[in-house]
Amino acid sequence: MDKILFYGVCALFFFLPVSISPLGIVEGLLLFTWIISGRFMKDAGLVLQKWGWPVLIMMGLPWIGLLYSGDKVTGFEFAKRTDYWLFSFMVAGVVISGSDAGAFFKAFIAGVTFTSLAFLGQLAGIVYRPGNDPYVFFNHGHFDVYRNSIEEPYGFFGNHSHIELSLLTTFSIMLLSFYFAESGKMRHKALCAGLMLVQFVSLALIRTDSGQAAFILLSPVIGYNLLGRKRKKLKLAFAISLMLVGALFLSPVVQGRIRQASGETAAYNNGQVATDFGLHYFMWRGAAKIFMAHPAIGTGTGGYSYFMNKDRQAGLPRFSQPQNTFLYMAASYGIFGILAIIYLWAVPLCVGWNKRRTVYGFAMLVFMAILTVGSITDTQIMSHQSGMLLAMFYGIVLAAGKKEPVTRQLNEYQQAA
Repeated sequence: MDKILFYGVCALFFFLPVSISPLGIVEGLLLFTWIISGRFMKDAGLVLQKWGWPVLIMMGLPWIGLLYSGDKVTGFEFAKRTDYWLFSFMVAGVVISGSDAGAFFKAFIAGVTFTSLAFLGQLAGIVYRPGNDPYVFFNHGHFDVYRNSIEEPYGFFGNHSHIELSLLTTFSIMLLSFYFAESGKMRHKALCAGLMLVQFVSLALIRTDSGQAAFILLSPVIGYNLLGRKRKKLKLAFAISLMLVGALFLSPVVQGRIRQASGETAAYNNGQVATDFGLHYFMWRGAAKIFMAHPAIGTGTGGYSYFMNKDRQAGLPRFSQPQNTFLYMAASYGIFGILAIIYLWAVPLCVGWNKRRTVYGFAMLVFMAILTVGSITDTQIMSHQSGMLLAMFYGIVLAAGKKEPVTRQLNEYQQAA
């Protein structure tokens, strides 16, 4: 049973950046297997340890908030997404049983590589892409980077999840940089460098800004890893990071996104809301107002939707959440929500820092940094991909808190490093 669950979790990490359909199938089969095997009764008990409290809070808070929500239909849809946290216990049990969590990261890198190659193949016309219109085409000396950029899928990932894909791609690049630094064999370094290049090109052509922003902020870490993590080469590491950022800005997609941000921000300041960036500003401002009006316990799960749509202006879409994790928690649960999200972030950051020289600790720190950036422009804790990945990372955290086989694995890895 341990082997079945281990390979099932590996499949989850692989399909997270590939496609939500096979991911959902694997999730269902794995949950069914976990429950009928009886393993869930033992693994779920991990919530009682001190590092399990954030999981318990995030599972219970949406259902409590549903009791005083003005929009229980939307609230119920959000509350159902607490099922992601069941995978925290499953992953913890798999790791505690002695399985190597490093295999999860390698499966994830393989999934990102698959999607990156499929996406680049679509742009080149090698792989089928619905619509058959070029993603980027040359027109009178200028690149038009917007035509069908949202309507068409990125590989098989889907057509409305470009923010999540960019964040997952950046996370994979960071993991590859760690493996590059750790490997003592040139062929392994060459493989890591090649995969980083493929994923970097894919990242530069995804029409969003979250993943690119995270990449820019973490680029010094990439440079540091590429130079073997030697402190005496910190200046050179920063120079490499500047070159990486410069290469990213060569992308016509990135350049177009910057022009769009500048133009739509100016338009919003002049009263025009119905633009990509304008709607984000409008939703954030609305969430801040809702929190200020209900600071104690917020408006409940789905309460943001109720207040934002009660007197919605003509021509504006319906708003269900503010596309910002921190503002969502504040508007929904008030001060309690803010404290809950701080607690949720603090635990993996502390565990990751203590184990920062291992791939487990490094992955936790990097993922939480990327999740923070992504949470500014979307409610990542409710995204299927990011929410699931956060929940599974908490499984590794819970396993580390159990101080059983995972602790031995981490210590052995650190000694070898």
